[in-house]
Amino acid sequence: MSMRTRSLMFALLVGAIALVSTMTFAASMTPEASVGEQWKYALDQSKDAQKAMAMNDVKTGIQRVINCLEGPQGPNHDNAVSDKCGSMGKGMMVDAKAAGGKYMKAMPWFELTTDVALIGKKATTMEKTKAAAWATQIVLEQIGGLLK
Repeated sequence: MSMRTRSLMFALLVGAIALVSTMTFAASMTPEASVGEQWKYALDQSKDAQKAMAMNDVKTGIQRVINCLEGPQGPNHDNAVSDKCGSMGKGMMVDAKAAGGKYMKAMPWFELTTDVALIGKKATTMEKTKAAAWATQIVLEQIGGLLK
Protein backbone atom coordinates (compact mmCIF):
# COMPACT_ATOMS: atom_id res chain seq x y z
CA MET A 1 0.00 0.00 0.00
CA SER A 2 1.44 3.32 -1.04
CA MET A 3 1.96 6.25 1.30
CA ARG A 4 -0.62 8.25 -0.63
CA THR A 5 -3.23 5.52 -0.23
CA ARG A 6 -2.50 5.26 3.51
CA SER A 7 -2.83 9.03 3.89
CA LEU A 8 -6.12 9.01 2.04
CA MET A 9 -7.46 6.14 4.15
CA PHE A 10 -6.35 7.91 7.33
CA ALA A 11 -8.05 11.14 6.23
CA LEU A 12 -11.27 9.26 5.47
CA LEU A 13 -11.15 7.54 8.85
CA VAL A 14 -10.65 10.84 10.68
CA GLY A 15 -13.50 12.38 8.69
CA ALA A 16 -15.81 9.49 9.50
CA ILE A 17 -14.98 9.71 13.21
CA ALA A 18 -15.62 13.47 13.19
CA LEU A 19 -18.96 12.98 11.44
CA VAL A 20 -20.11 10.31 13.87
CA SER A 21 -18.97 12.42 16.84
CA THR A 22 -20.87 15.45 15.57
CA MET A 23 -24.01 13.42 14.92
CA THR A 24 -23.78 11.80 18.35
CA PHE A 25 -23.32 15.18 20.03
CA ALA A 26 -26.33 16.66 18.22
CA ALA A 27 -28.46 13.61 19.02
CA SER A 28 -27.54 13.80 22.71
CA MET A 29 -28.59 17.46 23.09
CA THR A 30 -32.02 18.23 24.44
CA PRO A 31 -34.22 20.52 22.33
CA GLU A 32 -33.71 23.23 24.96
CA ALA A 33 -29.92 22.97 24.73
CA SER A 34 -30.13 22.86 20.93
CA VAL A 35 -32.10 26.10 20.81
CA GLY A 36 -29.55 27.77 23.08
CA GLU A 37 -26.54 26.67 21.04
CA GLN A 38 -28.14 27.60 17.72
CA TRP A 39 -29.22 30.95 19.14
CA LYS A 40 -25.64 31.77 20.19
CA TYR A 41 -24.29 30.90 16.75
CA ALA A 42 -27.02 32.85 14.93
CA LEU A 43 -26.35 35.90 17.11
CA ASP A 44 -22.63 35.69 16.31
CA GLN A 45 -23.43 35.40 12.59
CA SER A 46 -25.67 38.48 12.66
CA LYS A 47 -22.86 40.45 14.33
CA ASP A 48 -20.26 39.14 11.86
CA ALA A 49 -22.52 40.05 8.93
CA GLN A 50 -22.53 43.66 10.07
CA LYS A 51 -18.73 43.75 10.05
CA ALA A 52 -18.35 42.18 6.60
CA MET A 53 -16.98 44.36 3.84
CA ALA A 54 -18.50 42.60 0.83
CA MET A 55 -22.22 42.32 0.09
CA ASN A 56 -21.93 38.58 -0.52
CA ASP A 57 -20.34 38.08 2.91
CA VAL A 58 -23.11 40.06 4.63
CA LYS A 59 -25.77 38.01 2.86
CA THR A 60 -23.96 34.75 3.67
CA GLY A 61 -24.02 35.66 7.37
CA ILE A 62 -27.71 36.48 7.14
CA GLN A 63 -28.35 33.15 5.38
CA ARG A 64 -26.58 31.31 8.19
CA VAL A 65 -29.01 32.95 10.61
CA ILE A 66 -31.92 31.75 8.46
CA ASN A 67 -30.46 28.25 8.33
CA CYS A 68 -30.19 28.21 12.13
CA LEU A 69 -33.74 29.44 12.56
CA GLU A 70 -35.44 27.11 10.10
CA GLY A 71 -33.23 24.04 10.07
CA PRO A 72 -32.58 21.88 7.03
CA GLN A 73 -36.27 21.31 6.31
CA GLY A 74 -37.12 25.03 6.30
CA PRO A 75 -38.45 26.68 3.16
CA ASN A 76 -35.64 29.26 3.08
CA HIS A 77 -32.77 26.96 4.09
CA ASP A 78 -29.85 27.14 1.66
CA ASN A 79 -27.65 24.03 1.49
CA ALA A 80 -25.03 26.00 -0.45
CA VAL A 81 -24.23 27.99 2.72
CA SER A 82 -22.41 26.16 5.50
CA ASP A 83 -24.81 25.16 8.24
CA LYS A 84 -23.05 24.75 11.58
CA CYS A 85 -26.43 24.77 13.31
CA GLY A 86 -27.27 21.53 11.50
CA SER A 87 -24.89 19.78 13.90
CA MET A 88 -26.56 21.45 16.89
CA GLY A 89 -30.19 20.54 16.28
CA LYS A 90 -33.06 20.61 13.82
CA GLY A 91 -33.40 24.39 13.65
CA MET A 92 -34.37 26.82 16.41
CA MET A 93 -38.04 26.89 15.48
CA VAL A 94 -38.33 23.09 15.24
CA ASP A 95 -36.43 22.56 18.49
CA ALA A 96 -38.42 25.30 20.27
CA LYS A 97 -41.66 23.53 19.37
CA ALA A 98 -40.24 20.28 20.74
CA ALA A 99 -39.10 22.00 23.95
CA GLY A 100 -42.41 23.76 24.60
CA GLY A 101 -42.92 26.22 27.46
CA LYS A 102 -40.91 29.41 27.30
CA TYR A 103 -39.40 28.25 24.01
CA MET A 104 -42.84 28.26 22.38
CA LYS A 105 -43.38 31.79 23.68
CA ALA A 106 -40.35 32.82 21.65
CA MET A 107 -41.86 31.51 18.38
CA PRO A 108 -43.23 34.89 17.21
CA TRP A 109 -39.74 36.33 17.75
CA PHE A 110 -38.12 33.50 15.77
CA GLU A 111 -40.57 34.17 12.94
CA LEU A 112 -39.86 37.92 13.08
CA THR A 113 -36.12 37.22 12.94
CA THR A 114 -36.67 35.11 9.83
CA ASP A 115 -38.73 37.86 8.20
CA VAL A 116 -36.09 40.50 8.92
CA ALA A 117 -33.30 38.23 7.66
CA LEU A 118 -35.21 37.56 4.44
CA ILE A 119 -35.53 41.31 3.90
CA GLY A 120 -31.75 41.52 4.23
CA LYS A 121 -31.27 38.73 1.70
CA LYS A 122 -33.37 40.66 -0.82
CA ALA A 123 -31.81 44.06 -0.16
CA THR A 124 -29.95 45.65 -3.05
CA THR A 125 -27.67 48.03 -1.17
CA MET A 126 -25.00 47.37 1.42
CA GLU A 127 -26.64 49.81 3.83
CA LYS A 128 -30.01 48.02 3.75
CA THR A 129 -28.37 44.61 3.99
CA LYS A 130 -26.30 45.61 7.01
CA ALA A 131 -29.33 47.31 8.57
CA ALA A 132 -31.21 44.02 8.29
CA ALA A 133 -28.27 42.20 9.90
CA TRP A 134 -28.37 44.75 12.75
CA ALA A 135 -32.14 44.38 13.15
CA THR A 136 -31.71 40.60 13.17
CA GLN A 137 -29.18 40.96 15.98
CA ILE A 138 -31.57 43.12 18.01
CA VAL A 139 -34.41 40.61 17.67
CA LEU A 140 -32.09 37.72 18.52
CA GLU A 141 -30.99 39.59 21.65
CA GLN A 142 -34.64 39.93 22.64
CA ILE A 143 -35.06 36.19 22.16
CA GLY A 144 -32.08 35.60 24.45
CA GLY A 145 -33.93 37.41 27.22
CA LEU A 146 -36.99 35.23 26.69
CA LEU A 147 -34.98 32.03 26.86
CA LYS A 148 -33.41 32.77 30.27
